[in-house]
Amino acid sequence: MANYYVTVGSEVILTARTEEKLALICNDLNLRGVAYAYPGDVTKSDQMRGIVDDLSSRAILPELVILNAGTYFPLSLSQYSPDRIRDLMEVNYFGVVNILDTILPLYRDLKRGQIAVVSSLAAEVGLPFSGPYSASKAALLRLCESLRAELANSGVSICTVLPGFVKTPLTDKNEFNMPFMVSAEKAAEIIALGLSRDKVTIRFPWQMSIVMKVLSLLPSRIFTALTRRMVS
Repeated sequence: MANYYVTVGSEVILTARTEEKLALICNDLNLRGVAYAYPGDVTKSDQMRGIVDDLSSRAILPELVILNAGTYFPLSLSQYSPDRIRDLMEVNYFGVVNILDTILPLYRDLKRGQIAVVSSLAAEVGLPFSGPYSASKAALLRLCESLRAELANSGVSICTVLPGFVKTPLTDKNEFNMPFMVSAEKAAEIIALGLSRDKVTIRFPWQMSIVMKVLSLLPSRIFTALTRRMVS
């Protein structure tokens, strides 16, 4: 996403936990445009508030915020761990909540601003070994649905992005077939195009979106019978 927006002439602001990697990425981006590095952990609300406050005080609060921090790991019933699930929720769900807490009041005062929250097509249904991840992404989907109604006529828009499989270091860890996978570059183009059109939701690839939507509409008995085959 950063590469895409720098290429089209936008200034970008990036935040991530690993300061060294963040600096390397921004140094590369600055060869082609303007990029600012703000190290921070989305699970730390005070760090996120500090970043947003600094951007606001310097009058460089972004017009568009893309909340994309997330993690994933498969978790079978034999590995069930409340602590691991809590850690996943802290990043995937509360990481978004922490930033919304700081950015929404400013955007509402300005009567402008666009927010993109990256959920997942996995939010549509709960599949074996992916329950905690699906739950975290479903929570984002419902949160955005609720906020969207409250933000109506405020000048602030919120978009939920639901990707399927995108080739990243996280999906590289998967040992199962990942149908209709798209590259990170293609995903960035799809998301940017959807945001430019002020879409409420962005689902891709369309083939996987249809599959997940159909699964979500199946009667529970049929859905359970199908997903049991993934376990056996």
